[in-house]
Amino acid sequence: MKRYIKLAVIAAVALFGGVITFNGWTTSAQTQVVTAGAKYKNIKVLNDMPADQLGRVMNLWAASLGVDCDFCHVTTDFSKDDKRAKGTAREMVKMVQAINKDNFNSRPRITCNSCHNGHMEPSPVPNLNPVAETPRPEQPKDKPAVDQILDKYYVALGGKDKVNKVTSRVVTATRTEKDGKETEQETVYYADGKYAMKTVYPQTTVTEAWDGSTAWKAGKQPIPIRVDEQEQIKREAAV
Repeated sequence: MKRYIKLAVIAAVALFGGVITFNGWTTSAQTQVVTAGAKYKNIKVLNDMPADQLGRVMNLWAASLGVDCDFCHVTTDFSKDDKRAKGTAREMVKMVQAINKDNFNSRPRITCNSCHNGHMEPSPVPNLNPVAETPRPEQPKDKPAVDQILDKYYVALGGKDKVNKVTSRVVTATRTEKDGKETEQETVYYADGKYAMKTVYPQTTVTEAWDGSTAWKAGKQPIPIRVDEQEQIKREAAV
């Protein structure tokens, strides 16, 4: 039993340390901050965190452990508590908040990435095995000029005249992760400085776009986006 408790403490420190970053957030009538507890169903720990930050926190944890959303969640209904990992996660959040508060003046010194480093199971000791250096390939003595590279690129596409006639592009693709899992299908549209991307999720389709003057995002209904997200969508149109 003691060994089990000790392992639970270690896992808790590693897995959910990042949550302390969001301690102390409050709402007021002036700022009109919508909290996660107010917007989403069945939030039990991160209630006071701004709702528009919840996705970023989840992404941080997922990347730190090298897992996907379905590790803790029933992805057809995120409010369900069917998976044991979700309940464990809530207890770990509370524990790490207390550790950072009691030992680091509430600074986020302990995070999930501190121990996991992208792996589901944290390693208690560093890897001491020597790593062989991969020799870098030798560079050619005579390197082609930029114009020569571009000329070959145009030839491969059928010639510069044909490339100049292209006014729009449509690309449909999925991304395959290192574990072999494919992401949701995305279709990207470019035309005359405008841009749109349609992502097909199991339950809905989400579209984001830049129409030349305004950035927007919508699924079954409009999705509010922050200023930085608007700028990111605008930059995509310039590709």
